[in-house]
Amino acid sequence: MPQQGKHLEIERRWLLSGPPNFTTLKILHDDWADITTVYILADPELEVRIRRRQDLSGRIKFTVVMKIGRGLIRQETPKLLANEELFNYYFGPFKSSHIPHILEEYWKIQLQIGKELEIKRLKGPGDLKGLVLAEIEFKSEDVAKQFSEKDFPLWLKSLIVKEVTDDPRYNGKNLAVRGRPNPA
Repeated sequence: MPQQGKHLEIERRWLLSGPPNFTTLKILHDDWADITTVYILADPELEVRIRRRQDLSGRIKFTVVMKIGRGLIRQETPKLLANEELFNYYFGPFKSSHIPHILEEYWKIQLQIGKELEIKRLKGPGDLKGLVLAEIEFKSEDVAKQFSEKDFPLWLKSLIVKEVTDDPRYNGKNLAVRGRPNPA
C-alpha cells in the first residue's frame, strides 16, 4: 500500500480502439518517443523497471523506476538515471519473450483542458502489437475522480473503448508478463 509522504503517481488509463490520426486531425503532439521497458521485478504489488527512451532527435535516455501498489494511486520512486550497460545487462541477452518487456511508441499531447495526455501504441512483443492506451496523471485523488471523459476532445472520445484504470490486466507489468488481455 502506498505510504504517505512518498511520491504518488495518480493516474487514470483508457483502452483506445487505435491511435489518433495526427495528420488528419491536425493534432500537435509535444513529444514522441520510441520506448523499450524491461520489467526486472513484476510482483502483484511491486514493479521495478528499466526503460530505454529514444526521442525524435535520436537522443537516448535510460531510467529505472520502482512502483508499489495498483490502480489509481501508486507509490513511485523518483526516476533514477541508468545507462546502456545496465539496460543491456538485463535485456541484451534475452531479446525475446524470455524476459518481461514492452516495445511502444509514445506521444504526449497537451489538451485544451490543461492536462497532458499520454498515448502509447504497443509494438510488441507478440499479441501486444497494436494495443493502444491513453493515460493522464493528476495532482490529487480528488481531481482524478472529478475528471470526466466529457472533458476529452471529440477526436479522443471516438477512440475510447473503456476505462481500464482499475483493471490490473492493463498495467504495463501485467501486459509484459501475461500479454494482451481478453476483452471480456
